Amino acid sequence: EEFDLLEQMRLVMYHQKGGRQHIHVFWSLVDSERGKLLQVGRYKRRLQRVATELEKEFGHALTPRYPGGRSIQISHAERMEKMVSGKDPKARKELISQLWQKYDDPDLFRRQLKAKGYHLAQGQRCRYVIVDRDGTAYNLVRQLPTVIKLREAEQRLSDHYHELPSVAEVQRELEQKRNKRHTQQQKQVAQALERIQRHQERKH
Repeated sequence: EEFDLLEQMRLVMYHQKGGRQHIHVFWSLVDSERGKLLQVGRYKRRLQRVATELEKEFGHALTPRYPGGRSIQISHAERMEKMVSGKDPKARKELISQLWQKYDDPDLFRRQLKAKGYHLAQGQRCRYVIVDRDGTAYNLVRQLPTVIKLREAEQRLSDHYHELPSVAEVQRELEQKRNKRHTQQQKQVAQALERIQRHQERKH
């Protein structure tokens, strides 16, 4: 009804994934009588509005949505990332989105990111990137697809851009910290083994 497609041909596909059954519906946009393609402008926002109306009508729990009418989306590559590395891209995006919305001050935003294990840095292919504990870099704007656009990030962060470290600098710092922790752990293990050896020698 929203898109005036009631008379259009459609395909309904029942699908089960991960033990959850759901339905995909595909509508044809071809007007066969006039030989034209039907136009459905601003379809994403309209779909979000219809989805919210249907959730309310059927008494479903409302799907969390961010300003702008779009929820956080996960790409196929990000789903593969979760399978391979165990990292949850959706949880990462939600966390960074919340921090971005809560902390307008760039310095405070950076400090809060760091407290959560992320670093804001200068990118090579993109201006602003987020680096996680493992040294993996992510495009900041792509972590916030439902919240900001590049020009909005520029307006907030451009004055502080040259203060940001490069990705390589952040990765070196993380590597140094990992090496330091590893050295400390080795030292602790050596000390423990030495104590055990002394204890055994006293027993003998």
